[in-house]
Amino acid sequence: RLSELREVTHTKSVQKGLTTGRIRLIKVGDEVAPTIFKAQKRQVKDSVYVYMNNKYYMPSVGMLRELMGIPASFDLSDFPLELQTEIIGQSVEVKMHKAITQKVKAHIADFTQSLVKLHKYAFPYSF
Repeated sequence: RLSELREVTHTKSVQKGLTTGRIRLIKVGDEVAPTIFKAQKRQVKDSVYVYMNNKYYMPSVGMLRELMGIPASFDLSDFPLELQTEIIGQSVEVKMHKAITQKVKAHIADFTQSLVKLHKYAFPYSF
């Protein structure tokens, strides 16, 4: 997917991110990527960049969507690219949040079932 990347090694934001230590990188072989921020498209020093072959690249909107787990059914095509990136940066990482909500739901269901069992034990003759 190298064709989707734009080289930004020479930019001030990359250099500032490197000198301040705030740059956030995706490197070849990484299994986890940093969270995307709203200001990603503006290339702030906190932006996420791809680091490969001693060069820094800005990921495309499509790659950002994929990193955040946003399904293709969530259509952003009516918006300009900068606004698409801001929407992606304000969203949640879909797969992680889905897993968390499923665990919370299972925990609540288990707790509810324990209350039902306790109620039947404590009040066996309730009407």
